[in-house]
Amino acid sequence: MSASTSGDFVIAALICQTLDEGRKRTRHTRFSKAYKGDKKEAWAPPKVVVTDNIFYTVRFGNNSTTVQSKDIENLKYELSKINPQDGKIFMLSGFADKSGNAAYNMKLSKLRVKAVKNEFLKYGINDVNLVERFFGSDKASDDVNENDRKVVIRILN
Repeated sequence: MSASTSGDFVIAALICQTLDEGRKRTRHTRFSKAYKGDKKEAWAPPKVVVTDNIFYTVRFGNNSTTVQSKDIENLKYELSKINPQDGKIFMLSGFADKSGNAAYNMKLSKLRVKAVKNEFLKYGINDVNLVERFFGSDKASDDVNENDRKVVIRILN
């Protein structure tokens, strides 16, 4: 993200590359002029910092897209520490294990992310603050492993 020093405008680009039916797609967000009185001042969005820190991991059963009640409660507890209006950006990354074919596992990871996303929306986190990524079984262990059935949540800023 960059901001102009002249104060005329700010262009911010949050680039999230996702695989969408085999195509790479880039999403850009543009922030334009903000004026205060007769003085032009640029509004700068918060910097987005990608970290390896995991906010929370939601685990799923075999062939399941249902968020378990214990995960819902734990997620609500973690989200209660954050003000939904702070503009935090969350990255939801869906995974599946090696059982089943690759196309089905990709669909399953998308449905898992959607289920977790719905919990965020219920809590009041805005849809524009959620970045979705789907990996299917591409990043799974070599063997069928129940720890690969998950949605990993990270805070980007």
